[in-house]
Amino acid sequence: MFTTIKKNLTRFADHLIDSPCIAVCIMHTETGLCKGCFRTIDEIAGWPEMTGDEKRAVIAQAAARKQAARP
Repeated sequence: MFTTIKKNLTRFADHLIDSPCIAVCIMHTETGLCKGCFRTIDEIAGWPEMTGDEKRAVIAQAAARKQAARP
């Protein structure tokens, strides 16, 4: 019973992680990344089903992509 409660609480907490979307939803044709949040289309589409760890990894990867794209 406690395992089920913990699993449900973890899943609920995972949904509280905000998306890095900044409402500039334009996919760059060459890189395949969103010009606003620097995520791939698969990362964007899969966001609602990702675990918290997966979301945090995507946020970190998108931040690194954004940093690398700076001139």
